[in-house]
Amino acid sequence: MSFRFTEDMTDQEREETLNEINDTLDGKNDLIVVAQLPIIKEQLAAIKEQFQTAAERAKSLDCTEDNLTEIRKTRANITKVFESLEERRKEAKRAIMAPYDEFEKVYKDCVTNIYKPCDAELSSKIKAVEESLKAEKRKYAADFFTESTKASGIDFLTLEQVGLNIGLNTSRKSIKEKISAFVTKVTEEIALIEMQPNPDEVLVEYKQTLNAAKAIKTVADRHTAAEAERVRRELIQKQREAAAENAAKVEEIAAQNIPIVEDTEEAAEFEAPSAVEPDNEDILELTFTVRGSRARLKELKAYLIDNGYDVR
Repeated sequence: MSFRFTEDMTDQEREETLNEINDTLDGKNDLIVVAQLPIIKEQLAAIKEQFQTAAERAKSLDCTEDNLTEIRKTRANITKVFESLEERRKEAKRAIMAPYDEFEKVYKDCVTNIYKPCDAELSSKIKAVEESLKAEKRKYAADFFTESTKASGIDFLTLEQVGLNIGLNTSRKSIKEKISAFVTKVTEEIALIEMQPNPDEVLVEYKQTLNAAKAIKTVADRHTAAEAERVRRELIQKQREAAAENAAKVEEIAAQNIPIVEDTEEAAEFEAPSAVEPDNEDILELTFTVRGSRARLKELKAYLIDNGYDVR
């Protein structure tokens, strides 16, 4: 049976011819047949016992300075036998492989060199069509994404953020569903953000991660930290003002020319006008630090007590 391909054949006729060739191959086992295997006659079993005995004897020898030369000679003899057998093995392999190498050349010419270019060209054509199909689906996804975001009033999203993985088996329906779900999620999260304190700040954070919960927490933590810093700075300012006020009062007391008293058991007495607090005046507390000798501090304390101050 002969098989011919002509230019005027239809695709169906070519396919039928290929099927006929394949059926013929299945029905005939004599297209590639090994007519006769190379016959190898070997008598290795005859020398195995002697060779093994010699090897075991050589391994059992103790190597000393006295018998070093003899052991070297023994090793050389064993190596010589091995190399001779190796050469004969290689000759047998070459004899076996020679007809196969010739057969392989013919096989490549009749089969391999026809198949490989054909397969490469068909593979290239298939790949081009597949890439075209995927490109069409990617364009559909881009167009639908643009329409969806525009309808939702969202202008900061990209198609890559959807996480589409478009392949040959990806349907337009699945593309549409995934994009719709993504845009709906973002729309709902934006609505949630608009209900939060400082929505503009939260939205700035959200655009970076598309994680509403994280964006809300980030802004809340930032404002908490800012408020804590404001309170800290305010406290420091009040402490500075109180210290300045205390220093002014100390200077005022010092300006009254209180006499300096030596550091003795008894403090010098001095007169000071008594101060009577009105009944309706608020009682305030003032804390400050005064530095001086023990005697002067006693004088100051006595002065305050005598004038009606509650000194603790």
